[in-house]
Amino acid sequence: MWISANLGKGVIMGVLDNGITPGHPSFEDAGLSVPPAKGKGSCALKSGCNNKIIGAQNFITRCSVFGMAPLAHLAIYQVCDSARCSLAAVLAGMDAGIKDGVDMLSLSLGGLSIPLDIDPIAIGGFAAVEKGIFVSCATGNSGPDPSFISNEAPWVLTVVASSIDRSLRASITLGNGKKINGESMDQSSKFPESFLHLFYGSSCSSLSASDVKDKVVVCELLESGSPEEIVSTVSNAGGIVIFMNIASRGNTIVVQSFNFPTAILSNNDGCIIQSYATSSLDPTTTISFDGAVLEIYPAPAVASFSSRGPA
Repeated sequence: MWISANLGKGVIMGVLDNGITPGHPSFEDAGLSVPPAKGKGSCALKSGCNNKIIGAQNFITRCSVFGMAPLAHLAIYQVCDSARCSLAAVLAGMDAGIKDGVDMLSLSLGGLSIPLDIDPIAIGGFAAVEKGIFVSCATGNSGPDPSFISNEAPWVLTVVASSIDRSLRASITLGNGKKINGESMDQSSKFPESFLHLFYGSSCSSLSASDVKDKVVVCELLESGSPEEIVSTVSNAGGIVIFMNIASRGNTIVVQSFNFPTAILSNNDGCIIQSYATSSLDPTTTISFDGAVLEIYPAPAVASFSSRGPA
């Protein structure tokens, strides 16, 4: 539907972030027209630029370029590394986008609110808008607390983080017959269909091999702590992890890959499993991985971590 509607055709979108992954299927250019002549971007990739990716530049020292409008052309500007986004690099990236003739700039970057006269995104955004370039920025990730917002300059569009109507489904069936839907980026086709013992480990900060061996372990996904360490401990003992959100995250599920079968649940659904695991004499469960499931509602919904405003 998006393609047949010609959405994005002829538009050059400048994206400032931590780069792209060259060769990803999302960046195939089948069916795209040649880039508009106004596009003046350069490509720092050895390979990967095409009629979709028409520019890729890096503004971070010692970093290489990695990292709803299918017919749009993309110009990518790497202004962040794994640790931070340099303010000087952000401003340099915006300047490059203006010079390269983009039609819009997208910045999924948000920090603390700072005065507009020293805010590089506000300054660069003003220069872009003067040239007729549309600028879209993130509100920041200070939710769910109220009254926080970044990128509040009145000349840019400030956008919250939200969900989409798609789920990478992990279906959990409890020994009592109750079925619960979670999500997982690590979809496994070899996960055993048999029921495994279920163990509730709370924060899972101190687990013994006997607690988790050949079991499904329920762990609370805390604001602090390392889920990677939990997955490593449990997987090395032959177990499987189900993470449950803390209450402040509500129904927002942020999936991440652990290169090992896991599932993440909302707080409400996690509490159902917690209650079953701690009250049953012999709690068991099994998990099936169902791939991408569409038409998940309500969507879009504001993510728990998204800043709320007002400015």
